[in-house]
Amino acid sequence: MDALVALFRERRPEVVVANQVEAAPAIRAALLEAGVDALVVGYCHYLPFSFSDGGGLELDPAMDDRGLGRSVLLAFAAGLAACDRVLVHSSTAASWTTAAAARTGVDLGDKLHIVPAPRDVRLVRDPAGITRPTAGPPASTTTASTGITAPPASPSWPAVSSPAARCG
Repeated sequence: MDALVALFRERRPEVVVANQVEAAPAIRAALLEAGVDALVVGYCHYLPFSFSDGGGLELDPAMDDRGLGRSVLLAFAAGLAACDRVLVHSSTAASWTTAAAARTGVDLGDKLHIVPAPRDVRLVRDPAGITRPTAGPPASTTTASTGITAPPASPSWPAVSSPAARCG
């Protein structure tokens, strides 16, 4: 904490991004200690909860080892409360974050914003640029020496594409 306070005193930032929203309370405390009035922006990469069809908040089992889920949820809520701006990646994440915040007593007001993840053209192709096969996917190939069946490598049927390209 001392190193963070010293860094803030030296650099005097206008904005600090908590790349993991749960870190926002510590960042806010260090800014207060340093006497720096910077905005704290938290990015919610991963929501440690979901909602059932009936609207019940469900802790993510991956974050609930030995009952840790409730503490993770509270740390998430504390992070939301400590931020001046909260960024999520989708409208679903915004809806779930708003609902979880309300259930934990955090008023997000107008500080929640949707910022879609960046698109890497090397990993995701524009569906408009993909030529679809007319008779389904090309046949798989079997390597005679190993007997392993591998999917075809074809620019018209990419191994990695956007969900829209696969679902069309």
